[in-house]
Amino acid sequence: MMLKKLATVTILSVLVIACGSTNKKAQTEKITNKVEITTADVDSTVSKPMPLTSKSLILEDMQFSEGMVEDKIKAECKMLASLSESILTNSERYPYQLITRKDVKPTQHDNIIVKVDYIDVVPQKFSIWAIHPVSVATLKVSLIKDDKELKSATKEIGTKVAWGTCDRLEKIAKAGGKFVAKWTANQLN
Repeated sequence: MMLKKLATVTILSVLVIACGSTNKKAQTEKITNKVEITTADVDSTVSKPMPLTSKSLILEDMQFSEGMVEDKIKAECKMLASLSESILTNSERYPYQLITRKDVKPTQHDNIIVKVDYIDVVPQKFSIWAIHPVSVATLKVSLIKDDKELKSATKEIGTKVAWGTCDRLEKIAKAGGKFVAKWTANQLN
């Protein structure tokens, strides 16, 4: 026991001496806050609007599968709006441009369509591992061209972090938007 205490005191003493022996003033003098930026650097980092190319996709209006969600959830929770906003926000970091259905021009009708639907939503599900109810939703994302489904994927997302039902469903919608944006980018590469 005495040997353990002696070893601990020795190690702590060495650490204190080692930390105190560094010259803090010399180190702080080496640090500078000067950054030289030219206009060429700034121009290269400013995001420019992407031209409409074949990587311009049409984001179809989202919806719930028929008879799957209660009218109360549709009316009170902003799940579809949160999903749409999350998809558009998260897609900005990927090399494609999403155009909402209302912004489509007649020349763009032959672009690939990104269709997202909730195929299952469980607003309150009780779990033995959670103190309060959890929510789970399954969404399906499809890439469609000329009324033909090119690729699709489904993703089940759940959360038990937020207390209110709508809060949990909107959190799920935001996570779903991240999934849709990333999945779409992976399919285009």
